[in-house]
Amino acid sequence: SMLETGELLTPKRLKDAEDRLLETGIFNAARADAIGSAPARTIRLSVTERPMRTISGAIKWSMQDGFAIEAAWEHRNIFGDAERLRASLTLGEQRQALEVSLRRYDTFFDGHTLLATFEVAHEDVDGQIYEHAALIGTLETDIYDKIVGRYGASVEFVRDEGLTNGGDYALIGLRGEVAFDNSNDLLDPTEGYRLTLRALPYLGYDGDLRNFIILEAFGSAYIPLDRQKEFVLAGRLRVGSIFGEERADIPLPKRFFAGGGGLFRGYSYKRAGPIDIDDRPIGGASVVEVNAEARWRINEDFGAVAFVDGGGAFEGAMPGDGGDWFVGAGLGVRYYSPIGPVRLDVAAPINAREGEPGVQVYISIGQAF
Repeated sequence: SMLETGELLTPKRLKDAEDRLLETGIFNAARADAIGSAPARTIRLSVTERPMRTISGAIKWSMQDGFAIEAAWEHRNIFGDAERLRASLTLGEQRQALEVSLRRYDTFFDGHTLLATFEVAHEDVDGQIYEHAALIGTLETDIYDKIVGRYGASVEFVRDEGLTNGGDYALIGLRGEVAFDNSNDLLDPTEGYRLTLRALPYLGYDGDLRNFIILEAFGSAYIPLDRQKEFVLAGRLRVGSIFGEERADIPLPKRFFAGGGGLFRGYSYKRAGPIDIDDRPIGGASVVEVNAEARWRINEDFGAVAFVDGGGAFEGAMPGDGGDWFVGAGLGVRYYSPIGPVRLDVAAPINAREGEPGVQVYISIGQAF
């Protein structure tokens, strides 16, 4: 949080104040200095303001998933109180989506940040089609040092062609999340770890009343092997379950999937899990993903990675119940651009289904996790 009059001043509190200013997205640089002598000192804040409006974009590609183009427009400090309005568009061969969000500080309660989001999406994966629209409101607040709490609600509508009743599914949801993050970089962490626990209860109607709860936990750790942090071991674990309804009565966007997407490498998008008789991915009521990477920063511009990804989505609510485990492995290179690492990964499935390609190639921005 920001500094308050009368509190004990430490170098850590000055660093926290700088980080808080940078998190608003309004400034390119921020520095907090203590002026004068104890017991009472003045704090001088020096900042460099970013342009109020920016346009950004990215191109992702993999052999099986095809191309995806992402573009975003952002207006910071739109009402003069550090708000952030953002619109993003995704155009991919399998997924198209539009998302508009507003981030506003000290909303409803002091120290609470509001994130209001409206999103619409269409997805077609091997003929498994759905449309999804959602209005989501979330409040975020600091619970303790590096620990953030998030809670809120959503109203959603899904048209899922895979459901036998025609697929119209209305949902009202609540959401709660606790996250800890002491990693040293958002796009290219070399030390620290992250942990998130999430609960999403839903009440739905698709001709019958439905109620289910999604529980999910995921975390990652980054361990440098040398003082310069040129060699780093990185690991990630994700575990999730859905309780309350059978998988067939849960709309596609709320089921768990694994495979592809640049995170579960070596397998096509959503295909490291259950498929139906028409060879379409239908998701599961549980998921496990385990990732391990050995990262080598060769020089200022380039790096190399060896990785293994494993796990899968499963039919039952208990991870591992009703399904197969999948493992993929490969090598990658990283180009450390001014906007973050650009990664190219080549992966092969260890136990692929018949008909799956033997090699997958992924190109995107940022480390896999």
